[in-house]
Formats: sequence, structure tokens, C-alpha cells
Amino acid sequence: LRSQICAGPRFVLKAMASAKSDLAQKAKQRGNAAFEEKNFEKAVEEFSAAIRVDPNDAVFFSNRSAAYVEVGLAEPDLAKRPGWFSKALADGEQATQLKPDWWKSWSRRGKAEYELGRLEDCIVSYQKALSLKPGGDPHFEAMIVNARQGLNDCTAADMAKLSPEQLQEKLRTGYGKLSLEELQEECTNIKTTIAKKTHKMPKTAKKIPTLWNFAGSHLLWYRSISC
Repeated sequence: LRSQICAGPRFVLKAMASAKSDLAQKAKQRGNAAFEEKNFEKAVEEFSAAIRVDPNDAVFFSNRSAAYVEVGLAEPDLAKRPGWFSKALADGEQATQLKPDWWKSWSRRGKAEYELGRLEDCIVSYQKALSLKPGGDPHFEAMIVNARQGLNDCTAADMAKLSPEQLQEKLRTGYGKLSLEELQEECTNIKTTIAKKTHKMPKTAKKIPTLWNFAGSHLLWYRSISC
């Protein structure tokens, strides 16, 4: 009799947990269906409903991240797009925290970072996704290539708009992971290019002393002035 009495509360709790799980899964299924129909705002609503029921499931955050990206891409007001992409990134980050060994959560994170222009972070996330997905993924590889190309698609005009402090920070964050030998080799390769380019860009040329004083013999002005 005692065992039956004690089993009562456990049975009730188990039944409640099962009911919550069913609610969350049904909301996810509705969200998936809405996503397939390209009704991305509806998909966001359904995935959000699933998250409210079960905030510990990485799949729900991963799916909502993908939906947020699509809503952002469809947003006609360009000024509002970063807001959607930021929400997508927050969900991608949450998914990687809840399930760090799942390749899809890292790919969601990488996509959001790509749309936000956080290309270095994007490369890291997609590389992580590649390392976790058996057999790899050509799409992830393509995204890494695109992100790297984006980092290289800079212009001297863009650099000319930056303050010396901003230039220093750009170089500091961009070259902190390279070895001295790699930096020296790149420096040798672009010295001639700098000499050829700067006479056409007075504003940029004035900033060279600042850059080289900051860099010393350990840093260089990479392709940002040569492309």
C-alpha cells in the first residue's frame, strides 16, 4: 500500500513531463511546417511556443535561429535586418551552449554571424560545424570560403574613413593569431603595393606612420590597402 501511495506523485510528475514534451514537439512540428511553407514569422511563433514549454532543447533554439535569419533576409527595411540577425545569433549561441557537440547548432550560429558581418567568428563556427558533422558538408566549406573572401574584399577607401585608433584595433584583432614569420612574409609581399597605391590616396597615406609605429616589425598593413 505504501509503495502505491508513493508511486502516485511520481506517476503524476511523469505524466506532466510527458504532456509538456508533447506540447513542445507539436509546436516544433507546426514551426517546421510553417518554415517549409516559407511562413517564417509563423515559424518563429511556433518555435517560441516550444521554447516556452521546454527551454532546454537545443533543437528549438536552432530552428528558431534559422527562422529569424529568413525573416531578416525578407525584411524590406535594411536598417531592421541586423535586429533579426542578432536574435538569430542569440539563439544560435544558446543552441551551442545546450548542445555543444551538435554540428547544426554551430552552423546556425555561423549563418547568423555571417549575416551580421562577423566573418571571423563565422569562419570559426563553420569550422566547428565541419569538424562535428560526419563526412563534412560542402555548404559549410563554401560559407567559409565566402567569409574569407569577405574579409579580403576591403578597399583603401574604407580604411581611409577609419581613425588611427580604429585602424590599430583592426590590425590588432586581425593579426593576433598570426606568427611573426607569417607577418614578416606578408609584409615583404605588400611593401611595393603600398608604395604604388598610397600616392593616389592622401588620406590613407597619412595614416601609414601611425600603422607602422603601432606595428613595429611585428605587424603589417595587410590587403586592406592593396585590394
